Amino acid sequence: VDENRRGAAFGSIIGAFDTGIGTGSIAMGWIIQHYGFRPAWATAACLAALAIPFFVVLERRLFRR
Repeated sequence: VDENRRGAAFGSIIGAFDTGIGTGSIAMGWIIQHYGFRPAWATAACLAALAIPFFVVLERRLFRR
Protein backbone atom coordinates (compact mmCIF):
# COMPACT_ATOMS: atom_id res chain seq x y z
CA VAL A 1 0.00 0.00 0.00
CA ASP A 2 1.29 3.46 -0.80
CA GLU A 3 2.47 5.39 2.22
CA ASN A 4 -0.29 8.00 1.88
CA ARG A 5 -3.01 5.27 1.85
CA ARG A 6 -1.84 3.22 4.86
CA GLY A 7 -4.41 4.78 7.19
CA ALA A 8 -7.26 3.88 4.85
CA ALA A 9 -5.92 0.34 4.42
CA PHE A 10 -5.60 -0.15 8.16
CA GLY A 11 -9.08 1.25 8.72
CA SER A 12 -10.49 -1.16 6.14
CA ILE A 13 -8.82 -4.12 7.82
CA ILE A 14 -10.11 -3.10 11.26
CA GLY A 15 -13.61 -2.54 9.85
CA ALA A 16 -13.64 -5.99 8.24
CA PHE A 17 -12.33 -7.58 11.44
CA ASP A 18 -14.97 -5.88 13.60
CA THR A 19 -17.73 -6.81 11.15
CA GLY A 20 -16.60 -10.43 11.27
CA ILE A 21 -16.56 -10.44 15.07
CA GLY A 22 -20.05 -8.93 15.24
CA THR A 23 -21.73 -11.09 12.61
CA GLY A 24 -19.87 -14.21 13.74
CA SER A 25 -21.01 -13.75 17.33
CA ILE A 26 -24.63 -13.31 16.28
CA ALA A 27 -24.50 -16.30 13.92
CA MET A 28 -22.81 -18.54 16.50
CA GLY A 29 -25.37 -17.53 19.11
CA TRP A 30 -28.20 -18.44 16.75
CA ILE A 31 -26.62 -21.82 15.92
CA ILE A 32 -26.02 -22.55 19.61
CA GLN A 33 -29.59 -21.61 20.54
CA HIS A 34 -31.14 -23.82 17.85
CA TYR A 35 -28.69 -26.72 17.53
CA GLY A 36 -26.24 -26.65 20.45
CA PHE A 37 -22.55 -26.05 20.96
CA ARG A 38 -21.18 -29.00 18.98
CA PRO A 39 -22.68 -27.90 15.63
CA ALA A 40 -21.59 -24.31 16.31
CA TRP A 41 -17.98 -25.36 16.88
CA ALA A 42 -18.12 -27.65 13.84
CA THR A 43 -19.41 -24.77 11.71
CA ALA A 44 -16.63 -22.48 12.92
CA ALA A 45 -14.00 -25.17 12.28
CA CYS A 46 -15.30 -25.82 8.75
CA LEU A 47 -15.32 -22.13 7.90
CA ALA A 48 -11.78 -21.73 9.20
CA ALA A 49 -10.57 -24.79 7.26
CA LEU A 50 -12.21 -23.60 4.04
CA ALA A 51 -10.71 -20.12 4.34
CA ILE A 52 -7.23 -21.25 3.29
CA PRO A 53 -8.18 -22.88 -0.03
CA PHE A 54 -10.61 -20.02 -0.74
CA PHE A 55 -7.92 -17.37 -0.42
CA VAL A 56 -5.37 -19.44 -2.35
CA VAL A 57 -7.78 -19.67 -5.29
CA LEU A 58 -8.74 -16.01 -4.96
CA GLU A 59 -5.09 -14.94 -4.92
CA ARG A 60 -4.34 -16.95 -8.05
CA ARG A 61 -7.28 -15.40 -9.91
CA LEU A 62 -6.59 -11.82 -8.82
CA PHE A 63 -2.82 -11.79 -9.26
CA ARG A 64 -2.35 -13.74 -12.50
CA ARG A 65 0.49 -12.53 -14.58
